[in-house]
Formats: sequence, structure tokens, C-alpha cells
Amino acid sequence: MSNGLEVDPSELRGISVNSGVVAANLDVLLRLLRNAEGDGAAPGGGLDVVARLREVRTGWEERLATVRDEAADLEHRLDAAAGDFTAAEDGNRAELAAVGARLERGAAAP
Repeated sequence: MSNGLEVDPSELRGISVNSGVVAANLDVLLRLLRNAEGDGAAPGGGLDVVARLREVRTGWEERLATVRDEAADLEHRLDAAAGDFTAAEDGNRAELAAVGARLERGAAAP
């Protein structure tokens, strides 16, 4: 019966890896956005249109950079959490084995 507190460290590590992939892809996207500025000329649009487009692009760059940074942070935090859960589970198993061994020795004593 599940108590809702079960954690699978391999699932955390999988999500961690996916977060890293998101961060890397956003990094590529941000480089593409920054390199796509062009010469500043908008056919028939005038400078006000170019200024507005740059403003929109800059806003998107800032948002995407924030998401990228959060995804990278999440990658590291989830990987650390998976390690913590694994260590805790290993410690719990060792403690339970030691208790079991003591109980067996106690039950075998006359």
C-alpha cells in the first residue's frame, strides 16, 4: 500500500536530465535571437517599428533567460535530491538490517 511518500530517485534524475536539456535548448535559442537582429532596417516600417520589435525581442530574451536559468537550477536541485533520497534509503536499509540482526540474536538466545 502506497503512503504517497515514496520517491524514486531514478525518476528525479530523469527529470533532472530533462531540465538540463531544456536549459541547453533555451541557451541555443537565446543565441539565435541575439544573432538575428540584422541591420536594423525594416522594409517600409520605419525606425519606430524596428524599435518596437527590438523591445519585444528583448522582453522575450529576458523571459527565456529566466526560464533557462530556472531549468538549470532545477536540474542541479533534482539531482541533489535524488542523491539525498538514495543515501537516506541506504541508511534506512542498513539500520533495519541491524535491528533485524539484533532481534534474531535475541530470539536465538535461551
